[in-house]
Amino acid sequence: MVEDFKLARVQEKRGGEDKERPISGATVRPLCGCCFNYAERCGYRVPNPVKGAEFYKEPKHIRVISLEEQIAYFDAASQPLKDISGIILETGKRPDEVFRIEFPNVDFSQRTIFNTFGKTPAARRKLTMTNEVIPS
Repeated sequence: MVEDFKLARVQEKRGGEDKERPISGATVRPLCGCCFNYAERCGYRVPNPVKGAEFYKEPKHIRVISLEEQIAYFDAASQPLKDISGIILETGKRPDEVFRIEFPNVDFSQRTIFNTFGKTPAARRKLTMTNEVIPS
């Protein structure tokens, strides 16, 4: 029963911007689990068909841009996108971290940017600025 449901959900199409992209198997199990757990908390006596089922391991899709793509982007990008992209590229910060940079968290003498935001303590970290990030 669970496998049939998962297969049906995986074949469904999304409704947002990615209309042609199927729903990921990694979405199905947690979503079902949340729904059935909520029903139990509300007093409904329904068996959870996904209880104990393993989470679907979704493959990681990582793509690294080439040097040619990087050069083409910087040639075509306007300000402030060039600066934002440069900081992301040179520090490894995530886009939302770059948008949250505050001046008190930038230390030009130590050449660091302290990231005060993050879901985990490891996300709150100091990152080194390269010469390309430091304004001249």
